[in-house]
Amino acid sequence: MHNVVTGATKRRRTWQHVDGAIPIQEEVPGSGADQIPVALACDLVLNYTAPGHHILDPFCGFGTVLKIAHDLGRPGCGIELDSDRCQFAQQHLPNQIDIINADSRDVVLRERAYDCMITSPPFGRVSEGVRIVDDSSYELVEHVVGHCRTFIKQHGLIVVETANPRIDGFLSTYTHEVAVRLARIVPLVDEIIYCVDTGVDVVEGVQHSNILVFQNTNECP
Repeated sequence: MHNVVTGATKRRRTWQHVDGAIPIQEEVPGSGADQIPVALACDLVLNYTAPGHHILDPFCGFGTVLKIAHDLGRPGCGIELDSDRCQFAQQHLPNQIDIINADSRDVVLRERAYDCMITSPPFGRVSEGVRIVDDSSYELVEHVVGHCRTFIKQHGLIVVETANPRIDGFLSTYTHEVAVRLARIVPLVDEIIYCVDTGVDVVEGVQHSNILVFQNTNECP
């Protein structure tokens, strides 16, 4: 795997499942759903940013990516629509991390202020215990990235964690659809699969994450 920040090349590897960066499972019921594992967040921050880089996470959830980035010397800003998740992040993360409770499609930040976007959007939505993936799921990611890319520096990277949840027993094409839609906005430059080797699902029935990497240029893909 080529490190686009340092120019180094390293062997692709799997990651071990660990609990959240902060003990959310004990304090917020159901908070473990779709949460990016710490080891994966750490790998993404190390591979796609350098110390001192400013990171934006427009789907920050409980702030796992931002907590890891802060600990590794990368200041950041997170945006989260869900008030409970946002409040938890605001209460548990270091004060230096900005957490905004808002719809990322409406937020106004300073243009080109951030070096990199690292985010894990929701894999569809869950209604009465049933996961639903439809056009609105893809449109949300497309609109948020399309809007927030204006806050990322020219040629900065946009790193998106996705997965293909099972719908009615069959794997969905969530990752493919997200990749196609975002590639209309920014060029896709890399895709990596991270496998879980502990038997713990990333999302129902799925034990791997797909990482889509785009570069923020004005060129048409």
